[in-house]
Amino acid sequence: MTLQSKAAGDLKETPPSAANVRDDEALAQWRATIKELIETEPESFAKMVCRGVLAEPGSQGAWIKDQRDGYRRAYGAVARMTLDALEGINQPSQQGDVVSLSEWITSDFGGGRQRIDFLYYGHYKDARTSHELIYTFFSPLIDGLSHSIALATQHIFHGVPVYEMQDSQYVLVEDDAEIVAYLRQRGSRYDLVSSSHIPDWADQLHFKRTHLKTHDLFFPATDREPSLEEVAQLRTAYRHAIGEPLSSSNARRPGSSSSKLLSLVDEVLSRYYGINFLVADANTWPRQKDVVAWLREMHGLSEREAQAVDIVCRPDSLRGK
Repeated sequence: MTLQSKAAGDLKETPPSAANVRDDEALAQWRATIKELIETEPESFAKMVCRGVLAEPGSQGAWIKDQRDGYRRAYGAVARMTLDALEGINQPSQQGDVVSLSEWITSDFGGGRQRIDFLYYGHYKDARTSHELIYTFFSPLIDGLSHSIALATQHIFHGVPVYEMQDSQYVLVEDDAEIVAYLRQRGSRYDLVSSSHIPDWADQLHFKRTHLKTHDLFFPATDREPSLEEVAQLRTAYRHAIGEPLSSSNARRPGSSSSKLLSLVDEVLSRYYGINFLVADANTWPRQKDVVAWLREMHGLSEREAQAVDIVCRPDSLRGK
């Protein structure tokens, strides 16, 4: 019997809740098996956990006691990505200039292979059930995937154009399209939304690899994110460099529909809802009266006009704050 199969066998005997753990000797043996597997065969350990989550309830591979669909719903997508990466299958192609955002996110995430090298038993020593072990294993992977998704939206905020397939060809999605505006706003805050799967919009939208390479020249990876003013300048220069000048609210075309209040929306978003804004942190919330006062003082708006701009910019959960 291999160490991996022994660990899977021991896990089958693990009670579904800590309250039911009465056999300290069995628990100690289970932990010893897991410790040995992590220390000697970390990749086998990772594969075992992923396969256990992906297995059909009641099947031979379902080593998790009382396997339920809830595990697959919560962790199935990231388990499949991680297992595929470890086995070297279904990996994103590096061919061609166009890459879907889902492929780009998968490649950036790396399926957790780089994280397998850092597996150590200390993370799991307090686990008393297979459920606790699974949660501990997948939590950092979900965090990693969430960061990869956020990084894709940040690229869009920086001005990287996105394309969609129409009539067998890739067509530029305009900057004022609803989906681009939404992702650009998320990217401006590096909005981390905990996710165990790649969102649907990532399958529909595409980057160009040449654009990504040029982006890295204008926005090199550093410890300091450029200020909003610097991003605006770099974004304009970057888009001219790739031959896709900004459109719509980022740089309105002559004769296009606009208004003074609409033009101030971007200023408010940049000034009050930048990378330091977090809905979960009340200390970062801009007060409505402060936004209104700034608009009136700096741009000569009436109380009603200033409130209208604030309402458009303010997240629904912060209305009246």
